[in-house]
Amino acid sequence: MLSRHSDQMQRAAQAFDDLLVAAIFRKWAAIAADTVRPGRDARLLDIACGTGVLTRELAARTGDPGRVTGIDSNAAMLDVARQLAPRIDWQLADATALPFKAGSFDHVFCQFGLMLFDDPEAALGEMWRVLRPGGQLTVLVFDELDRNPIYEAIAGVYEEWIGPALSDSLRAAFSLGRRQDLASLFDRSATAPARIEGRHILAEFASVEALVNSDVKGWFPFSGIVLKQEVIDAITADMTRCLASHVQDDGRVVFRIDAHLVTVDRPATAVRSGQSIGEDVSPKSVFPDTDTSAIRPLLN
Repeated sequence: MLSRHSDQMQRAAQAFDDLLVAAIFRKWAAIAADTVRPGRDARLLDIACGTGVLTRELAARTGDPGRVTGIDSNAAMLDVARQLAPRIDWQLADATALPFKAGSFDHVFCQFGLMLFDDPEAALGEMWRVLRPGGQLTVLVFDELDRNPIYEAIAGVYEEWIGPALSDSLRAAFSLGRRQDLASLFDRSATAPARIEGRHILAEFASVEALVNSDVKGWFPFSGIVLKQEVIDAITADMTRCLASHVQDDGRVVFRIDAHLVTVDRPATAVRSGQSIGEDVSPKSVFPDTDTSAIRPLLN
């Protein structure tokens, strides 16, 4: 039974890479990678890497896969990632408890994972902890659902045929879309000032059926959802109607996806009361006369 379940998850992860990555996430990977120009010995970390589309892009740009690490909490996703790029360092890990020493990486990335973590603030604290002074953090999150109305329409179809739990899960991907909320989250995580820019891509699916299959095969199995073919056919028919204005003459479905690109530079040094602070930026070192027992260790 365990093997059968593992095989199902492996197929789902492969479908995710074949269908969703190809239609959406590969374009975002180039945008995220463009935010840095890594030095010769720079080390890069991709958090919530999935099947590794951004991780592979980073490895290609550095020319040395051994300097790039991808972590994810989904073992099936990592299995596919390893098959696609065996020389990259792939690790199974929780984003809120990264298995790395402080300051281990020159550049840290998280592409469309932050809004799905149970504790985004803790995850950001961990990203900051493993980022060396002078390094850069790059994060992508989807913009508000109002700015991505096609997904509201898609969620509505899934809610009608499958139920609110699944549609709510889809809407959750846009939970950090309000720019004010996103900025506040970064402020609370005690990082340096964040730069938030609006970016967009055009998603391209070969057909409405391909769009539905990308979810049915590449997402639903991870939520424990298996549908009968007649339900899939009914969903596809409804989706064809609600996405009609986005269907091209050749049958392709093309629509815009808006997101926020967040970049944060970690200062090479921090100064407080005339004290120069480099690697040691723990609460105790910054506030030597303060009881820091109640302060969450954000930076070390």
